[in-house]
Amino acid sequence: MISTPTGLKPAPSQKALPAWPVYAYFAGFPLWWVLGTSAFAVVVVALPMAALLLRHGQVRAPRALMVWLGFLMCMAASAVMVDSMARYIGFFMRAGTYLGVTVLFLYIYNSTIPARKIIHALVAFWAFIVVGGWLGVLLPQGSFGTPMEQLLPGSISSNDFVHNIVHPSFAELQQPWGVAEAFARPSAPFPFTNAWGCNYSLLLPFVFAAFHLAGSRRAKLGLVALLGLSLVPAFATLNRGLFIGVGLGVSYAAGRLALRGRLRPLISLLVVVGIGVVVAWFAGVFEQISARTSASSTTQDRMALYRETFRRTLQSPLFGWGAPRPSETLQVSVGTQGHIWNLMFSYGFLALGFFAVFIWWTVWRSRDVPTAEALWVHVSLLVSGCAITYYGFDGPQMAVVMVSAALLLRAVSPPPRPQLPAAVGVAVLPRATPERAGALQGSR
Repeated sequence: MISTPTGLKPAPSQKALPAWPVYAYFAGFPLWWVLGTSAFAVVVVALPMAALLLRHGQVRAPRALMVWLGFLMCMAASAVMVDSMARYIGFFMRAGTYLGVTVLFLYIYNSTIPARKIIHALVAFWAFIVVGGWLGVLLPQGSFGTPMEQLLPGSISSNDFVHNIVHPSFAELQQPWGVAEAFARPSAPFPFTNAWGCNYSLLLPFVFAAFHLAGSRRAKLGLVALLGLSLVPAFATLNRGLFIGVGLGVSYAAGRLALRGRLRPLISLLVVVGIGVVVAWFAGVFEQISARTSASSTTQDRMALYRETFRRTLQSPLFGWGAPRPSETLQVSVGTQGHIWNLMFSYGFLALGFFAVFIWWTVWRSRDVPTAEALWVHVSLLVSGCAITYYGFDGPQMAVVMVSAALLLRAVSPPPRPQLPAAVGVAVLPRATPERAGALQGSR
């Protein structure tokens, strides 16, 4: 388990922050999806969180927040480069997401909510992603209208990006030129298959964390059964990024467990991975991935897009361009196909630096978390630090990143820092002490 002032168990505060806003977002995601409001959910939930934080009194923050605030300032400054109303709408939607997850980060960091409950909320979210994946497998042509679709003017709801959110489909149908039959790749409850794969790979470590926290054999068997069921939609996505993320996280965790002499969980982990690889092999997953990639130029197109992104960012290195722009040679926009490319092109090199430092500094600070549960939270953040190179990060992914960072940083408190201006209302936690080394242990 992770540690905060006494493990992953946070220090008591004047007024305990309730857990319901965290559950409302993660465990309540099915409702956001059915309503057609999932793209704005983190902003909506951040409003009561902010109000509860203000009522809470003294709000404290780790040193890493200073780096994150640097990113937010760079993002805000890039607004001067936005050149159309449509791009302003996209800019403010992304800005709202970043502000919303900032509030979520502070809420988790200052709360006394046991890490066990937060992990369970994330596992509930992952379980719904598995359900959505199965909808994509069983009903690949399926879709439905939402209340939000009915409320929006047709001129807005007909926009391709908006339509994918307010009129969800269960799978993404792709038919590269020369392929006789379209690839049906599960995507629900997200608009795109890549979002499904990204969320799956970031949340899977929390499933392993929950397994370690499970107090009964029945709970552990339930998680194992759910993990087995998840393999079908995971393989059906044919998502290379998903397999890279899961492989990276599992390999890293296996190495860390081996160094600690934790042979029993290590052997269990390797058995699970081995079974998954064998099933994927006999199911023809690797052959289908090869068929899809050979029928399209996705890899070559990505590399060409990345080169163009870097070249055009050099034309506005400080502020970026405020938002993605059409490519000069391809049918996709520059500043997409990976979050670091979006950050670089939209907000400039300095913003990208602040963002990367925030994630990787937190990964480094939390490298010595003492328990298996805490290690898996650490693994999730490490995977996100790598996945940003090839996955886009929307609200759900950023929410998972910030929850992981908040849990880890409240477990390993930074050295004292001067109090922030009163307008910000943030005071920094004191240096971690040996007594705080058991953070997650107090969360059972």
